[in-house]
Amino acid sequence: MKTLCELPVFPSSQGRTIPAEWWLVVDGMVRNPLKLSMAELSVFPAAELGADFTCVEGWRVPGLRWEGPELKDLLKRAEPLPEARFALLHSGEYRVAIPLDEEGLAEGVVASRLNGAPLDAPHGAPLRYVSPSPDCFDSVKWLERIELTDRAEEATGAKIALTRIGRLKKLSEMEPGEAGEIVQVDPIDHDLPDLEAKGLIPKLEKGLWLKVLARSAGGPVMLEAGDQQYDVCGDVAGVVWVQPRKQRAEPADPA
Repeated sequence: MKTLCELPVFPSSQGRTIPAEWWLVVDGMVRNPLKLSMAELSVFPAAELGADFTCVEGWRVPGLRWEGPELKDLLKRAEPLPEARFALLHSGEYRVAIPLDEEGLAEGVVASRLNGAPLDAPHGAPLRYVSPSPDCFDSVKWLERIELTDRAEEATGAKIALTRIGRLKKLSEMEPGEAGEIVQVDPIDHDLPDLEAKGLIPKLEKGLWLKVLARSAGGPVMLEAGDQQYDVCGDVAGVVWVQPRKQRAEPADPA
């Protein structure tokens, strides 16, 4: 793991400037929708979150200090409805789902300052959501909307981030000729966070997680484990969600 002295600037962030006006919208399943200016946000009590920032690319920046109102304080003002289960944080097409429980909301900060200075545009200004989460893709630059919802199926943050650094592999994109191997079958103790709880995969009643190291040439339509065959329903970073293939009924003998 490489240690850096400051956060890098990615090519996609270069040239960004801070707009003259910025509004943070809090809506969805709330009793009191909000549209907050930067001046209105400054009235909320400021919290400081000190944490190392670790990226799945293989680097870390130790000892960062983020400052801004806590997410839970903004949500308290908006008054979430009882059926709301997630806060979906929006920045254009980038969306991250935060569970509305004590662990999900713990210490999450909508930051406008970093290390005692105003946050700059390439690193997320005017507003960046940060939390103690070990997953770097849970940090949302240029935060513009917080939507309260009962499901998190529209979360895209992990997929966008992992695709950008080449960690999201679709079975159809693996190299032809590689041997296919299913290394674990349900339950699987994979390296990624609880994808279902974060809303990054659909919650299905029946199915298995299979971790696939590679695939055979041509790309499988289905996978096999023992005597059971499985249809591939989706994959995230090489962890593949499958469902048992329904066996075809044998044709009845003619009368």
